Amino acid sequence: MTRRGKTVHAVKARRRRFIWAAVGTVALAALLAYVFVFSRHGYLRRRELLRENERLQTELERLRAENARLREELSRLDDPEAVEKLAREELGLVKEGETVYRFVEKDKGRANAQEGQTAPKRP
Repeated sequence: MTRRGKTVHAVKARRRRFIWAAVGTVALAALLAYVFVFSRHGYLRRRELLRENERLQTELERLRAENARLREELSRLDDPEAVEKLAREELGLVKEGETVYRFVEKDKGRANAQEGQTAPKRP
């Protein structure tokens, strides 16, 4: 071959090496993008875990507040008067010998109309 043939061959070889290097670089960049964005430890998973963490922190605060309220209520139940009040209000219990009076509304027609029913007709 002539000197010109070697130069053309060398240019083509350099071009092929450049193309393969570019393809390899693009493939490596795509692989890294996949790993950093879509993989199990990627950006999207991290965002999802941060949202889940915020939700759980909010729930934890709510549960701590409820727990504190229940502890306070439990400490109040050491008082016999508080236990009696709770039994009367929540359970409707009555002491022995007491009489319970229940009051019913005088105008049942209005109560039934408010509930979507009609009042019974009087003769």
